[in-house]
Amino acid sequence: MHNPTLVILAAGLSTRYSGPKQIEPVGPDGEALLDYAVYDALSAGFGDVVLVVSAANEASLVERFRDRFGNAVPLRSVVQGQGRLPSGLRPPSRVKPWGTGHAVLCLEGVVSGPFAVANADDFYGRSAYHALVAHLTSADRAGEQCVVGYPVGGTLSDHGGVSRALLETDEDGKLIRIEELLGLERAGSRAIFGRTVAEAPRELAGDELVSMNLWGLTPNLFKPLSKRFASFLKQHGDDPGTEFYVSDAVGDLVARGKVTVRVRETSDRWLGMTFPADRSRVRAGIRSLVEAGEYPPSLRNALRAADPSQTDQT
Repeated sequence: MHNPTLVILAAGLSTRYSGPKQIEPVGPDGEALLDYAVYDALSAGFGDVVLVVSAANEASLVERFRDRFGNAVPLRSVVQGQGRLPSGLRPPSRVKPWGTGHAVLCLEGVVSGPFAVANADDFYGRSAYHALVAHLTSADRAGEQCVVGYPVGGTLSDHGGVSRALLETDEDGKLIRIEELLGLERAGSRAIFGRTVAEAPRELAGDELVSMNLWGLTPNLFKPLSKRFASFLKQHGDDPGTEFYVSDAVGDLVARGKVTVRVRETSDRWLGMTFPADRSRVRAGIRSLVEAGEYPPSLRNALRAADPSQTDQT
């Protein structure tokens, strides 16, 4: 089996952040969070990278990637929303991307083996990628999808409410339900409060597992996901703001018995930027990991040093 592919979703508009989170420098050598995703994934055993981009940011992201890593990392890019999907679907055109579920569908015909999907603006931790490689290369898990779960208490922002996909599992660790919760905030140092999509209040203790959109997937997901997207377009195709989220789609497919998803819990620290004010916390978190020796002070130099053919590049 070939090494799995890392797919980084980088086509979003970052409307709440008011800037391109995908390339926000947070590391000591100007690293963005997507650079740490690449470094961790390669360390865990992933073989290549696919960037899902927009037509507007493709050139700049690919150029930046090559400037950072040279040719040491095999890279392809896919423009979300450009052309017809292999399934034949052509969603109505619009400026805002159609969401993470649509981004995954754009990979049909691009990736032919198991792959992971990660947000460009999230830091997931190295053990999460090791868990995905173990799942995606296991003969016992062939055709089974996977999602990494994080304790919700470690995924909140100090600067506003956040949305999280709550994962409910059976005794064997298989996903049985995904519930989208909105406006999650901690009340002081105690419980976490938010609301359901139906506006019902919800309280959490903090150890419940949520998805941060780090998935281990296989190509056999494309067919049922495409059918789900066709139904979505019939209902919401004329709505310029509605998005087709992979968590919603997979949750629906699980409920219908169409796919099996394994939840892998990680104790790694998650870092991310929902609001501009989150930036200082993320930078401090990365700095502490570098100072502890978890990461080199320059990912660019570390990756190029591992590939002698890159030493003469500037």
